[in-house]
Amino acid sequence: MRYDRPEVEGMQTRIKLGVRATGHVGGLLVRRLRHGPARPSWPLAYELAVGYVRWRFALPMSFSDARRSLDEVPALGALRGVQTTERAYGGVRCVEHTRASPSSQSASPSSSAGARDERVLVYLHGGGYCTGSPWSHRPILGALTRTLGARVVAVDYRLAPEHPCPAAIDDALAVLRALLADGVAPERLWLAGDSAGGGLTLATLVAARDAGLPTLAGAVPLSPWTDLTGGQPSHGAHGLDYLPEPERLVTYARAYAGALPLTDPRVSPLHADLRGLPPLLVLVGGAERLRDDGVLVAARAKEAGVDVTLHVEPDEIHVWPMFAPWSPRAQDAIDRVAAFVDRTAR
Repeated sequence: MRYDRPEVEGMQTRIKLGVRATGHVGGLLVRRLRHGPARPSWPLAYELAVGYVRWRFALPMSFSDARRSLDEVPALGALRGVQTTERAYGGVRCVEHTRASPSSQSASPSSSAGARDERVLVYLHGGGYCTGSPWSHRPILGALTRTLGARVVAVDYRLAPEHPCPAAIDDALAVLRALLADGVAPERLWLAGDSAGGGLTLATLVAARDAGLPTLAGAVPLSPWTDLTGGQPSHGAHGLDYLPEPERLVTYARAYAGALPLTDPRVSPLHADLRGLPPLLVLVGGAERLRDDGVLVAARAKEAGVDVTLHVEPDEIHVWPMFAPWSPRAQDAIDRVAAFVDRTAR
């Protein structure tokens, strides 16, 4: 899809949804007034925002409707102070994000020397491998760009079910190859992603290692989906999270796996050989359905000799930095990524 305003739903449908959403949010407000916050640390605006997204995600939707719904999430100035440029790397469409400057003419470095000195973070969006895009993830992409001061390359990788595994891995690997060929130094190159993109981050690192690519500076799986079998206890818990029930998650998982078993390490990197990966910062919400996916993969990576930092944010749900400015801890997570990038830069 193009990186501009997405096609919107019909006006009649939008009005109906608006009326239903207003009633749902009103019910949440009454419940909070009667029983207090859903979580002690949740401000009112955050609880209402999470409740709305949870309600919207519970609606029956086709993959195409879900894609449109995600892309229409209000950005609330998410790209303020950020310059975006569409560009293909290795034949894969990407959107580059850099800090906006009145004198900037291009988001790309002007020389190979500049490329080697520059910090570049490749970002793989979430969305269950079947939805999501650089457009849907503007809140995280904008915050990362402003805070890190790095070039953030968001990959518009191919989605399932049209393109099952390993298409997304192939696309992410092609982008890394192209950036390295353009002169970006591996010690100044990071990979990050949320949810399905967090699992894809790990699967891509394994593929890059097996392909003999240079080891990157580090990687940040955020709320990673690493076990697509649906077998982790947290998948059926944490009803405050907006992720759907395990039965719907498995529908996405099977669409992505295609002909592969759900236990294939390319599909579920929890089962992959994680030896030789670069340093990892794994960020997980303590109140999210995929909590166990992140905690377990961090433990297995550590057992494999990887430098792993695991941070579990109490009270937080799935990919909470997407809820800026409502979440009081969204920027804290971004700051942790910035500190990790500073620590692992070589």
